[in-house]
Amino acid sequence: MFCHLNQLSLESQLKKGQAIALFDGLDEVFDPKLREKIVTDIKRFSIDYPEVKMILSSRWLGYKAEEFINADFEHFMLQDLDQDQINDFIQRRNWPFSETFRR
Repeated sequence: MFCHLNQLSLESQLKKGQAIALFDGLDEVFDPKLREKIVTDIKRFSIDYPEVKMILSSRWLGYKAEEFINADFEHFMLQDLDQDQINDFIQRRNWPFSETFRR
C-alpha cells in the first residue's frame, strides 16, 4: 500500500510508531566515510523515533555488528535452508501454489 503524506503527517506517524523503517544494502555503500555517516543517521533515526520498528539488512561484508549492537539493535544472521527445510516452510504456511515452489 502506498500513502502520500506531507512532512507533518509523516512526522506524526513516525512519532506514534505507526511505521516500519526498512534499510537495505549498507554493504553497497563502498565509501567508508559515507557508510559511517549512514550508520550514524540510522542510529539517530532510532533515537528520534524509538517507537518505529526498524529492519536493517546487509550482507556481512562491510557490516560491523558492534556498531549496531552497542546502540541496542538486535543482530541476526540468516542461514541457508536445505531443500527439506524449504519444503517444510512452504507447507506450514499453506501458501497458494505451494507445489509450484517445491522442487
